[in-house]
Formats: sequence, structure tokens, C-alpha cells
Amino acid sequence: GLQSSLTGDVFDVLLEHFDCRTECFASPFNCRYERFCSAFPDTDMAFGSLGSFFDFDPTPEGGCFQANPPFISGFIEMMQERMDFLLES
Repeated sequence: GLQSSLTGDVFDVLLEHFDCRTECFASPFNCRYERFCSAFPDTDMAFGSLGSFFDFDPTPEGGCFQANPPFISGFIEMMQERMDFLLES
């Protein structure tokens, strides 16, 4: 699918104004923050991955999370369902 990365300036604004410190969809090769979820937690955890976004549980700490998933309709729908679940719990 298509992927459109955010610029470093956007990440800086999210960090400075919203204390955003976690990326929901990244890899050790393209993460901007130290905390990130990735598609391959079995290999990426050695590099700091928090695991898959779909298994990630940000509670009780909560916070601000940057989400820029691959632009695949079914994937975005799964992300939206997971976010709905997290916001309702």
C-alpha cells in the first residue's frame, strides 16, 4: 500500500505541544521516537518495539500517540476498530 511519512517538523510539533512520544506504526529503521509499535515485534523488540499496535495497551498511562498506518483500507479499518476499543475501555 501507499505510505506517506510525516516530516520531522510534524513530529517535533507533536512532541513539543502534545507530549507525543509513541508511534503506533513504525520500525527500528524509521521510528522518530524511542517508543514505537511495529509489524514484526519478534525481531523489533530488540530495538525497542513495544510490539504490535493491535496488541499494545497504553492504559493506565494514556498519552498522545502518533498513528500513520499503511494506506490500505482494511488495515485502516482494523486500526479504527482497535482505537475505538481503547477509547471505550
